[in-house]
Amino acid sequence: NLDKFKEASNVIVANRFEPSLEDVSNKVYSRDIFKRD
Repeated sequence: NLDKFKEASNVIVANRFEPSLEDVSNKVYSRDIFKRD
């Protein structure tokens, strides 16, 4: 479940910044600085 994962995680590493990560953007590390591929 993505919600449980986001709650339990301190840091999330993602290749792409997805809209589903907006609510935890402070936890997301991505090289996708323009929020597109």
